[in-house]
Amino acid sequence: MERHKKPKKNVLVVCTTCRDRRELQTDTFQQHYNIHFQNYDDSILDRILCKCLTNMPQAFVPADDLNHLLDFCKKNAIDGLFSTDDYPGSIYASILAHRLGLPGPTPQSVLTCQHKYYSRIAQKHIVPEATPDFQLIDPQKFSQSTFNLPFPAFIKPVKSYFSIMAEKILDKTQLEKNITQLLPPDLFLQQLNWFLRNYSDFDLSGNYLIAENLLTGWQVTLEGFVYNKQVIIMGIIDSIMYPGTYSFERFVYPSQLPQSAQQSMMEIAKRFILGIDLDNTFFNIEFMYNPEDGTQHIIEVNPRICSQFADLYEKVDGYNSYQALVELALGQRPEIKHRQGKFNIAASFVLRRFNNKLAAKVPTEQDFFTFHHTFPEGRFEMHLQKGQYLDAIMQDGKSYRYGLIHLGASDEQELFAKFEASKKLLPFEFTD
Repeated sequence: MERHKKPKKNVLVVCTTCRDRRELQTDTFQQHYNIHFQNYDDSILDRILCKCLTNMPQAFVPADDLNHLLDFCKKNAIDGLFSTDDYPGSIYASILAHRLGLPGPTPQSVLTCQHKYYSRIAQKHIVPEATPDFQLIDPQKFSQSTFNLPFPAFIKPVKSYFSIMAEKILDKTQLEKNITQLLPPDLFLQQLNWFLRNYSDFDLSGNYLIAENLLTGWQVTLEGFVYNKQVIIMGIIDSIMYPGTYSFERFVYPSQLPQSAQQSMMEIAKRFILGIDLDNTFFNIEFMYNPEDGTQHIIEVNPRICSQFADLYEKVDGYNSYQALVELALGQRPEIKHRQGKFNIAASFVLRRFNNKLAAKVPTEQDFFTFHHTFPEGRFEMHLQKGQYLDAIMQDGKSYRYGLIHLGASDEQELFAKFEASKKLLPFEFTD
């Protein structure tokens, strides 16, 4: 007698990214799940910040968008949903899960992470030893006499987005000069402010800045997930900057941070995540470790997966974090693996320039094929097209990120050799 196959679960990916499609449109996932992708233009917020867009499309009105997604979930019997998109995706997903009674974090806990001032307030209460001094700033009513942090200080919008508009401020003169230029456009903050009014008990909008003590040292990202109030750590990744900048050069897994520091970060992460009642979701926490005094401080907390790291785990641990993400969305406890992959080390290399240029040449489809044939484990993302200026793509205000190359290797020497070979296989040329 033929055995009956279990019906596939229906999973919705909210605010779908190109990376979501790449990782989830594989035989592994398609054989076990019916995965639905929301059609979503993930370039809209980038274009707002680049001042290439001055009116929000009608489809991005939160109330209308949520109603449309709720109808879709009901019509397609969605069993679980998630978003890897930070903003607005992670907030949308939490609201939808809350409204439909599906596994997922509460909107309040997600917004606690999204609004960096309220996140700092929670950190100071729950993990004070890992919280730098900070101060809220209203850029429209700012007075130097009320600023009480030492210089240099770090200032950013309370709604951060890929380090955009985050600045190291050296003195009062620079502070006065930059204070009104660091706030994102109102159009960028419209959705956040709607979410805050309707799904949180917070009084402050997103139209503020936060100043903090400047943190220095060894930066890492700790990533994990919560399943029914059990915190599981996926791993810790080293975040390495271009020298003398705050622009990322590469992310390397596993971290070379001392084990004692890693263990301390894990304990801090568990206390904080449980303390804000974040549950049934991925999270990642950026930490700064100071090797001189051994302290660890939280840079920021994000209530979502780091999709950029998904295949790094796969290379080293033999387990793609998207698998855990899908299982978590369906109310299942993920059983992750460690150190069962084909490689000892993996990295996400960031292709970046520090001056605005025109892309005169970009890799072709044949170049992509050759790269993947040479390095089957490799991933490549290209963020601009031929004939496009770098300032037309998302930037951090100081540099231009135009691509990512992901590779695995047996050791660091082989990793860098593969990276140099990959750059030759994926040629870019820039001109004035």
